[in-house]
Amino acid sequence: MPFPEINIQNKTFFSLSSNAESIIQEDMHTFGCNSFGVFTNTIIENFWEIAESSVSFRLQSARKSYERILQNCSLDAKMKKEVIDALMESEKKNAQESIELCKKDKTDLRHVIYLNKANAEILFEICDEQEIYKDRVSLYIKCLLEEYATLPYIQREQIYYKKTFEDINRACSENRLIRVYPPKDQKGENAKIEDRKSNNKKNKDKEIKDQKNKKKESYIEVYPYRILTDSMNTRSYLACYGKTEKDTSPKIASFRISNLKNYRVTSQDGSLTNKETDDIEAAIQKRGVGFLIGEPTEIQVRLTDAGKRLYETKLFSRPQYNYVRSEENTYVFSCTEQQAFVYFHPFGKDAEILSPPSLRERMIQSYKDGLKQYKK
Repeated sequence: MPFPEINIQNKTFFSLSSNAESIIQEDMHTFGCNSFGVFTNTIIENFWEIAESSVSFRLQSARKSYERILQNCSLDAKMKKEVIDALMESEKKNAQESIELCKKDKTDLRHVIYLNKANAEILFEICDEQEIYKDRVSLYIKCLLEEYATLPYIQREQIYYKKTFEDINRACSENRLIRVYPPKDQKGENAKIEDRKSNNKKNKDKEIKDQKNKKKESYIEVYPYRILTDSMNTRSYLACYGKTEKDTSPKIASFRISNLKNYRVTSQDGSLTNKETDDIEAAIQKRGVGFLIGEPTEIQVRLTDAGKRLYETKLFSRPQYNYVRSEENTYVFSCTEQQAFVYFHPFGKDAEILSPPSLRERMIQSYKDGLKQYKK
């Protein structure tokens, strides 16, 4: 049975382990969520159906699986039932042991959240975990969040952005055009507008209207291909063709799924030709799904001995160098400037961009800007 309702405000208290507390706080920062209540409500709503912590839900699936496995065996009906019951008893015992461990693992920091409408319906009308968790909805929520914190980052990202993944996957399978708009920041923009001194209210109203119209018109048309992960399986991207209003034709591009904050799946055709899909695949093989925007160019980098060791060990986003054209300390790469900037920027003094000049100047300016913070 579902949990009994706790109070009129749907308010519940719980504490987390130090590890779960740390992971959740990091994810809140990474995903741009400032509210612990909003974040945990999102995880509960998106995770409960697939979580191991949903024991009753999982046991029902396990029983059906065992029944299918034993369906064609030579055991009679009574023996089959006894075997399945024994297996289910073991599953239930393991689940209860996990719950007991979860109860003991906590910090002194106590959280309070107000369940949103969707989660109130899930917990008090749908979710059959009352018996397993002894009417303690707060314990079930704690177990859900503790389990979430044990998952790899990429799975946590997929849980938090569940709706985005579903929308984009649907657009890919149905060949729907997607419109990606700039992130919503109306508050900051309006604050700037309000700070401007204007004695003419009519002009001020017109200025606000023009700002809104500009935002409405600014978008990227996206012809989706597939959601893919990078080579290290740490980030999810939408590989696609993209076109701004200034472009005459779409270009190969990719969007990190967690950055798609403001988009709309349209009813317009967004299909790709066989050649376009082949070109995307070729670009992914050459540059990686995270660096599809921009054309590859020749990058020359001088590495110190320490820089060489870094290059050998730092695998994420690493561009491959040209063995034939590279020398002892000077390496030649064919990649986008963005990939080279992202990869070599953390090298500091152990990597010097020699060319192209635009990338060299960008690196110099970035280090200068960072140094300013220490000269204040």
